Amino acid sequence: MAVGQELQIEKRNLQDMDCAYILGCEHEQVLSVGRSLWKDYQGLKSDWTFQDHNMDIYLVPRGGKLTIHNPGQLTIYPILNIKTLKMGVKEYLRFLFEITEQTFLTYGIPAKIDFEKNYGMYVENKKIVSAGLSYSQGWVGQGISINLKNDLEIFKTI
Repeated sequence: MAVGQELQIEKRNLQDMDCAYILGCEHEQVLSVGRSLWKDYQGLKSDWTFQDHNMDIYLVPRGGKLTIHNPGQLTIYPILNIKTLKMGVKEYLRFLFEITEQTFLTYGIPAKIDFEKNYGMYVENKKIVSAGLSYSQGWVGQGISINLKNDLEIFKTI
């Protein structure tokens, strides 16, 4: 997770308006904590549930609360300036999900986007894609996580 964060920061700091980067990775089992829970970080750090699973905990500069990343989950981090595309954050997020939906359909996976209740994508009422974005001065980072062959039992702990 730390290397993924460092690469995103490095690419974003280049601030080249004509460039976009897409990073993809598979993390070891880690818990990422979005901005809305940063103030609760110490409580999470000492929580026995997460210690039992031997997870590192990272504060990440994105919206949202908690996300577990683990082997078998593909994490994709697009880094680009959406102002150059004349897009807002919600429009970009919808675009990101629509691209993902079209990719899934290419492989015969009928995933459905949910923007009403829980941002994400679902197959047979099971969440397969989550999103968490960071945004500053037109630049977006962080991205989406796609559950492919990962152990979903660990998600019951959050």
